[in-house]
Amino acid sequence: MKKYLLLILCVALSCVSCQDKNNEDIPEISETDEVQGDVSRNSFREYTDRDFKDINVIVSRSQAQLPVNTYEKSISLNLGKRVSPCKAEDLYEKFIPYYYINPDYPSDEEYIKDMLSAPSAGRAEWWCIDGNMMYFIVSHDDFCYYFSHDISIYSYNFDTEITEELYNYSGTDYGLSINRLYYNNGLFFITEKAYTDDMTLTSHGWDYGESGEKRETTLCRLDEKNQKIITVSKDPYTDYYFSESENGFIIKNAEFSGTNNQSPSYILSEYDISSNKMNTVFSGAVNEIPVPCADGFVTYIKNDNKNITVNAENYTLSTELQGDVSCVTKNRLIISHSDNYRTYSKDKIYVYDFNSMERYILDLSDYGNRVMPYGENLIIYSEFAKYYLVPELGTAFYLGMTEASPEKDNQSGRIYFTNIVSDDAYISYMDDDGNLKLEETKGGTEGNILFVE
Repeated sequence: MKKYLLLILCVALSCVSCQDKNNEDIPEISETDEVQGDVSRNSFREYTDRDFKDINVIVSRSQAQLPVNTYEKSISLNLGKRVSPCKAEDLYEKFIPYYYINPDYPSDEEYIKDMLSAPSAGRAEWWCIDGNMMYFIVSHDDFCYYFSHDISIYSYNFDTEITEELYNYSGTDYGLSINRLYYNNGLFFITEKAYTDDMTLTSHGWDYGESGEKRETTLCRLDEKNQKIITVSKDPYTDYYFSESENGFIIKNAEFSGTNNQSPSYILSEYDISSNKMNTVFSGAVNEIPVPCADGFVTYIKNDNKNITVNAENYTLSTELQGDVSCVTKNRLIISHSDNYRTYSKDKIYVYDFNSMERYILDLSDYGNRVMPYGENLIIYSEFAKYYLVPELGTAFYLGMTEASPEKDNQSGRIYFTNIVSDDAYISYMDDDGNLKLEETKGGTEGNILFVE
């Protein structure tokens, strides 16, 4: 197994005061000072929980000014209206969704005819931000929900407020789904095509014919100049993330085995921007889990008691915790844990600080059980509330109420939350006679984005 990440443990934090912590002064170490002990770049250490001093930290919501800057941007996009080619009179019966057919409502036939002529205002499905640019995956196919027959990539400039269509596929040779967007020296994304040549509709749903539905998954990038999609790799990425690396970015693929396919083996591949090639950088054993951080990743495994052991380039950390490694920063490792692991409730985090050799224990039950690193501090979030957390102080700064998960702008390092909604070009309603009808609406895509920097 090839380990990719080298954690640089060379910057110490100033002493802070927190619950159960002694008040002794800890001298600051500058970035130019040599780190003492065996945690330097050229050493290897085997840590256990006993090497760290436990600090129980009580989390409290602060009313003080945020230690980071936050601001919001509002957007309102006009993505136009289109009638997808799958609605054509000689084709629509092949693609008609089975859940529109209801033999008890003959009026459904008239409703479908009205729907065939109604244009779609576009549905924003994925987006990412790079500096002053935002990129959207937009489908103008409101007839076929899983694979679009009219799908585009748009850009939006925050400074000029100009929206531009960079790429469009419109056709019925296949249905296209672009599952993820990432910006690194151009757009990268995973696409999935579904060929449905033999597809027919029955009273029980779709019948894909003798050959079955054919699917093809590829990792692609966009040639903006020629408005073409260029295939980077045809490997079937069943489980994936994008993560920055030294040469470009990393893609994760999972192969499943065992009972009910519950035992994954992970393979990490790095896309090298300079050579335009994919190279395998990690091929782990079953249930050896990689976690992205800094310019690479660490891995962890669980023993028979579900206790976690973390492996990095220059250390191992054997713990008595059950849970998962949530994230790793330059100097810290964070494990999400529950006292009752079988409930799958990750309401506690354990923050291992390799500079101070302290372990901060925080109960996040009232704040959110998901975490994301931001420097040496954390963004913590639940389905709604978001906070900026300084772990050693237990200080949580409220960021707002939004259902969005945090994302990272790789160009600036900002964290952002998006609250963007696409409205349909029409609404459905039942008239006084019980017939389904359509009413045209304005449609459009709008919302706001919260930035943390």
